[in-house]
Amino acid sequence: MSGDVLSLPEQLGFAPGMRYALQALPDAVTPLFAVLPDGMQLASTELDIAVLFVSDSAMLTERWADLAPMLQPTTRVWLCRPKPGVLRCDLDETRMAEMMAARGFEPQEQLVVDAVWTALRVTPVGRA
Repeated sequence: MSGDVLSLPEQLGFAPGMRYALQALPDAVTPLFAVLPDGMQLASTELDIAVLFVSDSAMLTERWADLAPMLQPTTRVWLCRPKPGVLRCDLDETRMAEMMAARGFEPQEQLVVDAVWTALRVTPVGRA
């Protein structure tokens, strides 16, 4: 297995049998989620993992209001935003961290989604 490249869902932590949500998924990114681990269930409650794409702070505010009721304390949450300078966006890592701190979440790690998008994993404050 040495040298194998993990798919994006594997890097994000998708695993067999998880309940998941993909919100505001851009068309260009959809193929990256074409193959998911066995038994994954698209859900709208009690999520194990959630991936939310947002292009600006207003969209984060709006979409978070929809997503938050679906989360459990243990849900793995990834927020994806455009990389700096790629698309017009008022969100950078600092702004996103501030907005999520106001909601009781803190940043944990980042990863590259593709040439346009970057993902930030957030967890409830105090749960790393």
